[in-house]
Amino acid sequence: KAIIIDDEKHVREGLMLLAEWDRFGIEEVFEAKDGEEAKEIILKHRPEIIFTDMNMPKIDGINLLKWLHASEIDSKTIVVSGYDDFQYMRNAITYGSFDYILKPIEPDILNETLDRAIKEWKKQGLKRESTIENTRVINEVKPLYWDHVFTKLLTNKSIPSDASMKIQKEFGINLTEVEYTFSLLSISSTIS
Repeated sequence: KAIIIDDEKHVREGLMLLAEWDRFGIEEVFEAKDGEEAKEIILKHRPEIIFTDMNMPKIDGINLLKWLHASEIDSKTIVVSGYDDFQYMRNAITYGSFDYILKPIEPDILNETLDRAIKEWKKQGLKRESTIENTRVINEVKPLYWDHVFTKLLTNKSIPSDASMKIQKEFGINLTEVEYTFSLLSISSTIS
């Protein structure tokens, strides 16, 4: 999905015509005339590619970029502006814009930028999936790990300092400051 945010209708129409959406597998392209309208669409549809102008009424491009950055919305933002202005470019970089294209828009530059943005999005998507899988595996193994740590504590006369630190970090219990007793309970359930 993509969204084009610009207060000038002819610019939105131009981007719709010039970008090779089908080639890049973009099936839905939304339009917004300002940042305020764009925020609603972005929250509802979560487009991966965002084209935005900088100089717009209500919420301008800079404030939209700030909002996107603070919201941690996963997307690639491409600024399309008629202003070759250092302050605009600086803000675009500060708030994580992928690229900055000047109007009038050249089709080759537009499609090359779109191609790079989509490749970067997919590359980061693989990292996101890997992180999710790693978290799932860690969460599955964690109970086994703690079972092992606590079982070892039952057989030791003293608590190793590394185990004490790990318990404090995970459970917020400082074993050097409290009296403790360990017990092992075996709980089995029967299905009737």
